[in-house]
Amino acid sequence: MNNDDRHILAEWLIDKSDVNRQEALQNGFDIDNIEHHLDYIEKHSMPASDVDQSWVKFQQKLSQTPVPSDVSEVSPSNKRYLWYALGLMLMIGSIGYLWYQKKEDVKAKEIIQEYRTDIAQVEKVQAPDFSLVTLAPKSTLHFYPHRWPQSREIWLKGRAYFEVAKGSTFDVKTDKGIVTVLGTKFEVSSYDSILNVTCVEGIVLVSADANTSKIIKAGEKISLNKMTFSEVITHNYATMAWKNKQLSFDGRSLNDVIDELSLYYPQKISIDPSLAKKRFSGVLPADNLEKALMILTKTFRIKVKKGEDNGYTLE
Repeated sequence: MNNDDRHILAEWLIDKSDVNRQEALQNGFDIDNIEHHLDYIEKHSMPASDVDQSWVKFQQKLSQTPVPSDVSEVSPSNKRYLWYALGLMLMIGSIGYLWYQKKEDVKAKEIIQEYRTDIAQVEKVQAPDFSLVTLAPKSTLHFYPHRWPQSREIWLKGRAYFEVAKGSTFDVKTDKGIVTVLGTKFEVSSYDSILNVTCVEGIVLVSADANTSKIIKAGEKISLNKMTFSEVITHNYATMAWKNKQLSFDGRSLNDVIDELSLYYPQKISIDPSLAKKRFSGVLPADNLEKALMILTKTFRIKVKKGEDNGYTLE
């Protein structure tokens, strides 16, 4: 069947006029047979349905469906067990939350606040009670901020000057002894094997252990060496000039002077062994090495030689 034949048949099916019938017959179609099949389709076709009406009937049928007899309400005893289970779950959740909070609190208490200074570096630090600490060069200081309300302790290696907040108290711990704050201003130095403590205001308690301790007052200085205290001496406040970039010495050996200078200058400074025990009293700058060495050479009438490594030798 070609396209023209299909068009003729389609037109006849849409409008079975005599003209179309004639044209169809002319093209050799069996019109009687086609009409017979069309009559059969009309007799056996599905009746037209109303979709909206069918949906309403379906809903009515669904609402009339009885509830199964085996479905029943929860008994009072079962309800009680459900409440028990819910309470147990809440209790377990609360315990877990409290455990987590306690764990976080322990972590917070282990947080350390640490300060380190390098050669020639001086740093000001504020303690948790707002006390002010001036940390000298090549020194280390640390404390635990979250432990402070229960355990007021500051650990120190090197030298520091403390200006304590009014009414506050804490312990300064070193590897040689403990200094307990009873005054408002004091200095602790523990660079070498000797612990030196100087009280500027108030009083300070210095302890070697639980049974060995000394109290010094304002204007006094004491040393602790291998669990043995020195005699209390009158303090020369000029020795604290390091806070203002000056180094004051009162009868210190030249060897000690050179050790002190090494805290403020990175260059290596050495001296002839014959000069090590000479005593020096005076003030040296902590920010001008050439000037400091010039003062020493004029004081002892010695020479200073600069090496290839930028170091200096006094001889």
